[in-house]
Amino acid sequence: MDLFNETKSLLLKYRIKPKRRLGQNFCVDYDLIKRIVEFSKIDNNDKVLEIGAGLGFLTKALSNVSEKVLAFEIDHRLVNLLRDRLCNQKNVVIIEGDILKVQIPKFNKIVANLPYSISSPFILKLLKWRFDNAVFTLQYEFARKLLALKGENNYGRITVLTYYKTDIKILERVSRNAFYPQPKVDSVLVQIKLRPPSFEVINEPFFVNYINFVFTQRNKKLRNVLITFFRKKMGIKKTTAKQMIQGIHFLESRVRELSPEEFGITSNQTYQCLTSMFSGINKINCPTKNSHDQ
Repeated sequence: MDLFNETKSLLLKYRIKPKRRLGQNFCVDYDLIKRIVEFSKIDNNDKVLEIGAGLGFLTKALSNVSEKVLAFEIDHRLVNLLRDRLCNQKNVVIIEGDILKVQIPKFNKIVANLPYSISSPFILKLLKWRFDNAVFTLQYEFARKLLALKGENNYGRITVLTYYKTDIKILERVSRNAFYPQPKVDSVLVQIKLRPPSFEVINEPFFVNYINFVFTQRNKKLRNVLITFFRKKMGIKKTTAKQMIQGIHFLESRVRELSPEEFGITSNQTYQCLTSMFSGINKINCPTKNSHDQ
């Protein structure tokens, strides 16, 4: 039986109707499953994290080549199905829960037909982990966000934050015909690998918060966004904020026009302004236009 017919048979047997809100589009292309495993470069020393195990086709393929598979599934109906189908796969641990909220055992590789509904929050969460290699099926338009260039419409906070510490590569396009129910858009296979940061930031948590804030006003000039940032986030009066930011670079550029490296520079300068003020070193001791960027 091919995967399409097996999928329909399993859904009928377990009385499961795919939930659109959970992004349940099950892979019915066995060749795609094989390519995902091959791109992941898994061996019998690897502990693999799988998100959205679904009907278990990819889970089983991963278990055949790895030391252990940690298969996460949020849908209780599918968890019961997986426990029935994979009861003989001794190296598969089926974990019921929301991958965005639960504690995760140790792993070193990540593989998933990632539910489109959690793509953005999951990728941001992934940036906090340590891993060797990750291979995902992602919605094509979302993958373009990860690789967007400054000034483009889909350039945003997730572009900057992933660029800062990962290498991202689109491996291949995936037809919507590879899934059931068929999604309305095409997908891509994407590989993500961690690497040393591509530029220096003084304080990484501050940098992340800074990027999250400035992209809420992506079409405004950085000068106006920073004044708002100082006022709303730091409780600093507008007149003081205007004075504090004078030495920060790129004030006349719009947020969407700045490169990731330029965000690194302005984040560092903003952080220096704030730490100087709140530590009491002078009243205002911010970088000047002639000071070093870092």
